[in-house]
Amino acid sequence: MATLLVSMALASWPIEVLAPLRIALGFAVVLLIPGYLLSALLFAQTSDVTPLERFVVMLGLSVASVTLIGLALNYSPWGIRPGSILFGMGSWCALLAVGVIVRRLFVPQHLQFSLSNQPRVFGQGGKLLVGIWIGVAAVVLLVSWLRPTAKLTEFYVLGEGQLLRNYPRDVQPGQTFVVNVGIRNTEGRDRTYAIKVNWEDRARAPVTIPNGGTWQRPLRLRAPAGSAGDELQLALFVDGQRQPYRTLKLSMRTGEQP
Repeated sequence: MATLLVSMALASWPIEVLAPLRIALGFAVVLLIPGYLLSALLFAQTSDVTPLERFVVMLGLSVASVTLIGLALNYSPWGIRPGSILFGMGSWCALLAVGVIVRRLFVPQHLQFSLSNQPRVFGQGGKLLVGIWIGVAAVVLLVSWLRPTAKLTEFYVLGEGQLLRNYPRDVQPGQTFVVNVGIRNTEGRDRTYAIKVNWEDRARAPVTIPNGGTWQRPLRLRAPAGSAGDELQLALFVDGQRQPYRTLKLSMRTGEQP
């Protein structure tokens, strides 16, 4: 349990210097810890499976657990986000850890599985698997360390519940409604952004976002009359440029007032 908590805490720690360590611990949280706990719950005795079989089963159960958790989160109100994934994985692993503790109460101590009584795990097969795992982790860390960070700006609109759905579609002329607009700056330096709505005469007040920063606010809009309200366009301008850097379009249906 302590290993799980430390790994999840460091894997989610928002410090760029710890990025390689976060990636390594993220792999452990995703591909090792869930399967290890689930295999320890299903095969509580050392003699149930061989060390090599336990390692393979551990990886398979980890992949299955992550897939099912991701599927459940995708259809939940929280969606697939870093926070929801961390909470889902943490809750699942904590539940498995409690199950393992309870399961071991009914197994004699000399028969209980533990890493300390696995002399064969470092045999030829075990060494090969450990070597492959270390090699894959090293390549992933090296690529993530050397890969240049993409310099771009994320511009997005969220609907009700801060999700990429449930956007306002049917509005009446003159009706006021709200959309959530977000901007994330990964350009490598501070940038000044301004949003221009096609239903308004002038752009919104500019905002300066530091590198790596995110700006997200609810945008209150008023639907116009006539066919001009068939499509909402949000244009993003960077550093006072005349041409929009990004443009978002949202289809709307404006009806007549009764």
